[in-house]
Amino acid sequence: MDNSLKALRNLALVGHGGSGKTSLAEGLLFTGGTTTRLGRVDDGNSVMDFEPEEVRRRIRPRLIFINKMDRERADFSGTVQDIGQTLNLKPLILQIPIGSEESFKGVVDLITQKAYFYDKDGKASIGDIPAELQDQVAAEREALVENVAEAEDALLEKYLEGEALTDEEIVSGVRKGTLTRVFVPKSRNDTDNF
Repeated sequence: MDNSLKALRNLALVGHGGSGKTSLAEGLLFTGGTTTRLGRVDDGNSVMDFEPEEVRRRIRPRLIFINKMDRERADFSGTVQDIGQTLNLKPLILQIPIGSEESFKGVVDLITQKAYFYDKDGKASIGDIPAELQDQVAAEREALVENVAEAEDALLEKYLEGEALTDEEIVSGVRKGTLTRVFVPKSRNDTDNF
């Protein structure tokens, strides 16, 4: 193993809005020698806030990641519903799990409409969407497209005219809707193994 990989550490800064996560990250980067200047959120020159919307609002857009779908009492739909109610926001589902608890096998990506199955070592393989999920995938995909179309006038017009949105248009709509806070994407579900 490469020695640089042995020294690699992952770090998560978690806290409510305005608690100083970005300022702390800026201080860590500066003190560690990664940057040559100490950026400030209020000045709009922090390394961590690079999207124009982040700089303007002085805050980062949100993404929700649900994991541990292989654990006992894992409830994807209930969790998504709780997120919407508790945080008073509109979650946008990008992927749905294939199974739960001990039967969790992978995820279906609603944009590409591909199923990703994971083995015990966390290696992914692409396969067909399981028959028992096809109706759910179709319904969730339609909800995704409808919500994404609301984020951009050109996409909404195309959607209302009955034209299908391309994967690239959906990705563009997800990005725009996230930055403008129309919705909050909910990302991949997986286990601790991958």
